Amino acid sequence: MSLLPQELHQNDVFFVELPQQLSVTERQLLTLFYQPIVGGKALSLYFTLWAEGEFQAQTPTMHYFLMQTLDMGLQEILKARLALEAIGLVRTWRTSSGEERSFIYELARPLEAGVFFADPLLSMMLYSKIGERNYRNLRARFMEQHKSRDQFTEVTRTFTDVFTPVNSTVPTDLVMPVAMAESKTYPFMQQNFDFALLQSGLQEHLVPAAALTTEVREMIAKLAFLYQLSPLDMQKVVIMALDDDLVISDKQLRKAAADYYKLTVSTVMPQITPVFDKTVVEPTGQSKQQKHLHYLATASPLENLRRLHKGATPSDSAVQLVESLYMRYGLPTGVVNVLVEYVMLITDMKLPKKFVESIADHWRRKDIQTVEQAMQLARSEQHKYSNYKKQIKEPTVKEVTQPASTNGYDGITPYAFLKRLNNGQEPFDFVLAMAEGLVTKHGMPVGVVNVLMEYAMHETDGKVSQKFVETIASNWQQLGIATVEQALEATTAQQEAYRPRVTREHIISTATTYEAMIPYTFMKACLNNQEPFPSMVALAENLVLTYGMPVGVVNVLIEYILQKENGKLPKRLVETIASEWRQQQVNTVDEAKAMLTQHKAPKKYRPRILVCEEQAAGYERYAITPYVFLCELHNGQEPLAKDSKLCEDLVLQHKLPIVVTNVLVEYVFKRKEGLLPRAYVEAIANRWKLNGVTTVEQALAQTEPKPSYSPTITTAPQAENAYDSVTPYQMLKRLANDQEPFANDVKVAEELVTLYGLPMGVANVLVEYVFTLQEGQLPKNYVNTIASKWRAKSIMTVEAALAHVAEQQKAYEERQHNGRRVTGKVEQVPEWLKPTQTQVASSTVDFDKERASILASIGRKE
Repeated sequence: MSLLPQELHQNDVFFVELPQQLSVTERQLLTLFYQPIVGGKALSLYFTLWAEGEFQAQTPTMHYFLMQTLDMGLQEILKARLALEAIGLVRTWRTSSGEERSFIYELARPLEAGVFFADPLLSMMLYSKIGERNYRNLRARFMEQHKSRDQFTEVTRTFTDVFTPVNSTVPTDLVMPVAMAESKTYPFMQQNFDFALLQSGLQEHLVPAAALTTEVREMIAKLAFLYQLSPLDMQKVVIMALDDDLVISDKQLRKAAADYYKLTVSTVMPQITPVFDKTVVEPTGQSKQQKHLHYLATASPLENLRRLHKGATPSDSAVQLVESLYMRYGLPTGVVNVLVEYVMLITDMKLPKKFVESIADHWRRKDIQTVEQAMQLARSEQHKYSNYKKQIKEPTVKEVTQPASTNGYDGITPYAFLKRLNNGQEPFDFVLAMAEGLVTKHGMPVGVVNVLMEYAMHETDGKVSQKFVETIASNWQQLGIATVEQALEATTAQQEAYRPRVTREHIISTATTYEAMIPYTFMKACLNNQEPFPSMVALAENLVLTYGMPVGVVNVLIEYILQKENGKLPKRLVETIASEWRQQQVNTVDEAKAMLTQHKAPKKYRPRILVCEEQAAGYERYAITPYVFLCELHNGQEPLAKDSKLCEDLVLQHKLPIVVTNVLVEYVFKRKEGLLPRAYVEAIANRWKLNGVTTVEQALAQTEPKPSYSPTITTAPQAENAYDSVTPYQMLKRLANDQEPFANDVKVAEELVTLYGLPMGVANVLVEYVFTLQEGQLPKNYVNTIASKWRAKSIMTVEAALAHVAEQQKAYEERQHNGRRVTGKVEQVPEWLKPTQTQVASSTVDFDKERASILASIGRKE
């Protein structure tokens, strides 16, 4: 910052105005709290002005006196005064009379310790100057520990309880109102923060305006200045700080701002320095790897993600995934940066969600807290993976004792046979291990194992499982199958059609289709003449042969379960229903169907609210219990049990009156076409409860549709161009081919003028640009982003706006013409990800030489 010479001159005079005398505690506050922030020179100036003010007569003092007393130059005195002004210790007044200038320095007392620590800017500046240990010591020293008042009730009397007015004549000049003393604080301009933009976004999230009290607004402006956050960023901070009662506390607001800053900007907390003392510190003497390590430790995850995207804006899904690593898994930001870079490097610049979350869960269990630990673990895992890929599975069965045969199974190893089945491709390791295990562990002949593996892969379409293979192998061992011919005969027998055990002899009656067909034929008909699995047929036949159930009853049961389970026949479900029917002595088809009807009928809900004692004159239809009212909405039919429970919960848990609950249920029922989404209903109930809705009239007023938006800008100035001469509403109507524009679009367009202060013509150019680019849509956040950029670039005329739009369109066409640059694998893998070169010890060791060396080192001889 360049300080102008005409700001102060040594011959300028000044007066000093003081409050009452400083106490000992206030002097300690100035020394311990303010001096680390403003510096020793500024505090010396403050005490010098105070001493001068105590004995100053009506004659003013020149600034040359301060230069001599403090042994400081005029520029240093000016910097010290500005620091005192910014911190709230001095207020400066100036007047000019010709070439003479006079100043009044009004000194202020320091803030109390509690107020100082509660202020986010002052406390952060002090913390950054003195460190955590000294900061905690100061808090413990100056913050008084008050006794808890939870069990007490305040009984203090007010002024009017003690005193009464007395009529008396007092001179007028003595009863004139005295100006109230201004609150002790430091000058901070809340007007620099755009609260209108902040509230416009909060309204969309149903954040009440009452939550933004004067104190909360001041805290929001200070936090935005401290962390350099925009109003759009502070919208997210405010939403994070809201509690269940929609109240914003200072503690939650400060915590949310700090968390958001760490996530999106940097893990290093900000420091506030005077604008004329800012210097740029560049790290020196660091290697490339150390600089990269420092970057990963200090950069925000989103900044690192943009770097990995070559400066392009990452997708919303990638941003949400990175945010979840910080918010959900609790990983430090530096560790998140290493994890994201590691995954993108090994997956060809992709970011698979499940893969990332599995690594995050692993690192959380390993308690990875630093960048160095994360890099070491990533390097180790990558080294293990590289070694695993280099390993080649060696077959354990490398030769066979049987001579080569013409059957194609004997005389060939399982590895060679499986490779032939895969058309020359390498078999999977687990499949090869299964086949060779049957030879080496179970002692099965190689030819038999090859037949078994061919049969298993054919039956499972190549998706062979170990349990399936071991089941067949166990069965063949029990049958004593030891040759290829026996194995082929066994596979042929297993592929033949199933032979039913329940035949026509078990049919007693043919009155119905269920009774006239055996379970095998009936099951085949249910499966559209497809062959049922033998296990399914055996299960049904066991009900007839083992449990003695009639064939018709079994077929009714089979049809019911096949329809319910989509063609499957779960054994446990079948046996459970069959056992129940046997206990009920179900012996006919009609009795079985009656049991199914009873089983399908849902249980009727038992209302908890049986009587409605509330009255609603003129609205008697709402003065009934929620269950009865819900039945009427369903035209007398039984409502779902969950809906009935939800309606009664609004009365019993949310404490809404019954008549209000019925109005709410009717409103949602019609709006959602017969559905009652629980979250939606409870959200409305909470809002009505906060608004104090207790009567039918108030509830019906809440359900009335809001009036349609009417344009607030109705006139436009006379102009020659087509942008300055129309309102945003007329511009949108023209873009929509004279059709009525959406109310939300009109509101967004008009806010460009009312909130952002853009000229009407520039706003119309922006609306036309976005409307064309987004194919007839006006996304609010997108429009606000462009408006902020245009305002920052001082685009305030139609000509400048059109030129900027033409430039953007030209750049877009050039990008389309040149094609998108491929961002595949990175050109060079960082050094930290490469495996370290380790010295491999020799496999042969000269033990005699080693023994002699050890004995020599300890001073002993052979």
